[in-house]
Amino acid sequence: KGIVPLDPESLIATAKANTGLADFGGDNWREPFEYFLKGLNEEADLNLMGRIMTRSDILMYLEARLRVEEEYKRHPEIDDVKLAPQMLIVGSGRSGTSALQNLLSFDPGNGTPKHWEALFPAPAPEAATYRSDPRIAIADKRMTQWNRVTPEMESIHEFAGEMPTELIQIEGITFQSEGWLVFCGFTPSFVGYLASRSKVPALAYAKRVMKLLQWKNPRQRWLLK
Repeated sequence: KGIVPLDPESLIATAKANTGLADFGGDNWREPFEYFLKGLNEEADLNLMGRIMTRSDILMYLEARLRVEEEYKRHPEIDDVKLAPQMLIVGSGRSGTSALQNLLSFDPGNGTPKHWEALFPAPAPEAATYRSDPRIAIADKRMTQWNRVTPEMESIHEFAGEMPTELIQIEGITFQSEGWLVFCGFTPSFVGYLASRSKVPALAYAKRVMKLLQWKNPRQRWLLK
C-alpha cells in the first residue's frame, strides 16, 4: 500500500502538481472522496496492478475537475450557457440501454457525451475539431487498458474513446457515482454512504460539465443515459 498510496493528501498534491492548478471548485466532493478512498483501502482488496490503475484513474478525475474549474474561472460566461433540450434513456442494468444510446447517437441531431469528453472535458471541445481532437485517442487507450488487464470486461461492456457514455461517468468527477466508481473496486461502505446522500450535487456538477461541453460545440439536443 505504501508503494502505491491511495490517500487523500498524496492524490490531491499530485493532481495539483500535474496541472499547476489548485481550485477544485467547492468542497462537496471532498467527503465522498475520502469515504471512497477509505473503502478502497479497507474493503476492495486491490492487488498491485489494481492500485496502480485505480490511482491513475483517480488522478484523472481530480485533474479533470481542476481543469473544469480553471475553464470557468477564465470564462465565467460558460455558466450562462443554456443546455439544449435533453432526451433521457432510463432502464435497469444489462437491459440494452447502451445499445439504444449507441444507435440513437448516429442521428446527427442527438448530441451525446463521449468517453473522451467525460475523461477530459476541459479545455472545452470545439465543433471544428470535435472528430479529430487528440483526446479521443488518449481516452481510447485509457478506456481499453482495463480490457488488457481484465479480459472479461469486454464481454460485459464495450468501451472506446469515441463511444457514447452515460452521466454516471461524468458524475465520477464528483466522487458521488457508485455506478461508475465501482470499476475501481468493491466498496460496500462507500455505496451505503452515498445512499444516504442527496444526488443533487452530483447531477448539478454534471450539468456544469455539460455546459462546458456545449459551449464551443452546440448541440441540437442532448441524448443522455
